[in-house]
Amino acid sequence: MPAPAERLVAVIGAGPAGLAVVEALLARANSALAVEWLERSPRPDAMLRHGPASGAEVLRGVARRLAAVLADPRVRFRGNVSVGTDLSWDEVRDRCTAVVAATGAPADRALRIPGADAVGVGTLTYLRAARAGSADTYTPAIDPVVDAAVALEPTAADVTDLLAGVPRVELLAGVELVGIVGRNRARAIRVAERGPDGRLRIRDHRAQLVLRPHDPRAADAPPADVLRAGWVGRDPVVGGSHREDAGAVVEAVIAATTPATGLPELGTGLGAWDPITEVETLLARFAVEGTRPLADYDALLADADDD
Repeated sequence: MPAPAERLVAVIGAGPAGLAVVEALLARANSALAVEWLERSPRPDAMLRHGPASGAEVLRGVARRLAAVLADPRVRFRGNVSVGTDLSWDEVRDRCTAVVAATGAPADRALRIPGADAVGVGTLTYLRAARAGSADTYTPAIDPVVDAAVALEPTAADVTDLLAGVPRVELLAGVELVGIVGRNRARAIRVAERGPDGRLRIRDHRAQLVLRPHDPRAADAPPADVLRAGWVGRDPVVGGSHREDAGAVVEAVIAATTPATGLPELGTGLGAWDPITEVETLLARFAVEGTRPLADYDALLADADDD
């Protein structure tokens, strides 16, 4: 549990918006507060998954920011916690002075397959934001310098425009996703498809860029009275930034007066995990692979990890 404080703030989501909010809260040194940082993944490493495509110094900078926040005694990170499932929104609101949702675009669905965190797996939301010049994107990390891309969203009319310049673009639907092929970097997406004869076949669709599903009908938005930061409360192409959102959130938190009773013990901590070590390990692995995708499919498969 963070150190006792006048205000207990629950920040839901450990991506860029969540980090910006926590940093902004901690910067208010004249405000006695504690932060429960909740994330559905085991670790706050969403910003460390794009590898050298983001640039080594960019990754190291993010790692240093994360390390500083996680070392602050006012912060407790709890992974493997899904608010709305493991803990209700009502319970979080009742037990904390303020609640901030920083969960990303609610319609971007996570992939539950091996390799889903590989470099080259992204979202339509991020790609749209990058094309619009959003301050919250780092274009070199997602610039599709690839020969093939797959979008797991057959109804997205703007996919072709977003991926203009990519020679081969596929929209996949009605298949069972098996996994991402490739060591660290996406080389293809493996699916199980049922042929005309009814037999199930495994097929690899080459893709160095895989766009995760985007389904507005699946959106699980937080309650209306929960504070928001990032794309959960703002369209990625209409302006604004995570840092601006964080500033507004902090003012609302400082004004809040709800007494806090504290959240129950749940989820998992980080143990010995350290973001700086994580980044250096990742960069070392990529050093022998290069930082650009392979264009030749035979070489691509020969280099892929088929486990």
